[in-house]
Amino acid sequence: MAHRSATGSYSFFMELYENVNDHSLDAIISWTNNSNNSFIVWDVPRFCTRILPKSVEFGKNFSEFVSELRHHGFLRIDHLETLMGLGFLTLVGVTEKDSTRDATSKFENPILNKLDAHVSGLLDLVSSEEDFAGKPGKSASSPAAFQDLGEAVATIAKASQSSSVAVALSSHDNESKLSSVSALELDCRYKSESKKPSLSSVDIIGFGTGPELENKLKYAEDVSYGVIFGRELINSPANVLTPAVISDEASKVASTYSDVFSANILNEEQCRELKMGSYLAVASASAKANPPFFIHLVYRPPSGSVRTKHVLIGKGLTFDSDGYNIKAGPGSSINLMKFDMGGSAAILCAAKAIGEIKHPGVEVHFIVAVCENMISGTGMRHGDVITASNEKTIELNKTTTQMLKVV
Repeated sequence: MAHRSATGSYSFFMELYENVNDHSLDAIISWTNNSNNSFIVWDVPRFCTRILPKSVEFGKNFSEFVSELRHHGFLRIDHLETLMGLGFLTLVGVTEKDSTRDATSKFENPILNKLDAHVSGLLDLVSSEEDFAGKPGKSASSPAAFQDLGEAVATIAKASQSSSVAVALSSHDNESKLSSVSALELDCRYKSESKKPSLSSVDIIGFGTGPELENKLKYAEDVSYGVIFGRELINSPANVLTPAVISDEASKVASTYSDVFSANILNEEQCRELKMGSYLAVASASAKANPPFFIHLVYRPPSGSVRTKHVLIGKGLTFDSDGYNIKAGPGSSINLMKFDMGGSAAILCAAKAIGEIKHPGVEVHFIVAVCENMISGTGMRHGDVITASNEKTIELNKTTTQMLKVV
């Protein structure tokens, strides 16, 4: 946080920090409220989880909050007044390497130096006072740290009702860092009184220009589109996202990227002709209302030879009741079984991203057997004998092993 005196009380914030575990990312943020008033916070994760809710609860206005900070020994709050009226949120992702100093005690990272000059040396001040080193906890995994940054952007932008966010990343060597920050979306499709998020744009700043950077930003954008698409699929309830809808979404991916994708989607009758008895047994309880579809998408590069081939298989049960072994009782999590198609969502979001990126030299097959596992007079029963496509017979002792039967 900001500078504090040696004798000043800071119990107000220490109380808020209780029981907060180490996080993988610290950062500088400038928060803007509805009145366009801003202040700097050094520790983003703790700010997101504890300080922001308490501060909004605490003060009727920004001035009272600043007064409370000063009262508890936080000095140099005058820096905050220089940020008044900015109207947007700025985050700076900082790693251990970025926060090192040169012989003149300046940041070696030029972006941090420029930002520090704009806030009258506040970055230098708080990093010195808090012994901040930019270490991502005890982990050396930088992608995880940047994912935390993306979550921090979304959380704080929502709480502060910011219309735009500028994110300054000191390094763009890894495209996944950019995509983890840019894949921000609030899914409000199924809320009756949904308030549209005020965040309309995310700007990534400080990298300069050039074709190499443009390519990396394009890659990040392509991955982000795929991630958002996958989230929308997996967040949809089972009465909306039926097997037929997933089949339609797969067809749309193939048609959108028809220059590199082909699709072969089998209906129930075609699966029966191929003697997919095991798969159809799982789907049998709801085959009339929500028939199954076997999806096979193929990505081939637009040019050049294929050097390697990959197959991605995703579980596609749009709802899994476990049949007559129905999920019941505490901890059964039947209310979460719409997520049993999460594998298919991952497969299709990967297909969408690859369709945008168009990787050379690789052929990818995307396979999803989509259906429901429900209960009805036509569904699987204990003791039934079914025949799989490899002509092996299977006696059903329980109806919960639907994934084995589908695969």
